[in-house]
Amino acid sequence: MNKTTNVDSFVKNTIAHYLGISDEDVQNDFYLKDDLHMGSGDISDLIHLINNKYPIDPSTIPNIETVQDLIDILSESEDF
Repeated sequence: MNKTTNVDSFVKNTIAHYLGISDEDVQNDFYLKDDLHMGSGDISDLIHLINNKYPIDPSTIPNIETVQDLIDILSESEDF
C-alpha cells in the first residue's frame, strides 16, 4: 500500500466510525456537510480526532469541504 492509499483508507475509516456508517458508504467526492450531513461541530470534532494522530495545519482547515480535501491535506503531511 502506498501513502495515498493508506491516507484514503484512514480518512474513510475515521469518518465512517465517527458517523456510525460503513467506510464503503464514504466516497472521496462527498461533501462533509451536504453528502454526509455533518454540521460544523461534527466537522470540528472529526478534525480534532484526526489531529490527535496526525497534525493538520490549522490554515488548511477552512479549505476542507470534501473527503478528498481531507485526504489531500493529510497526504501532503510529513507526519502521516
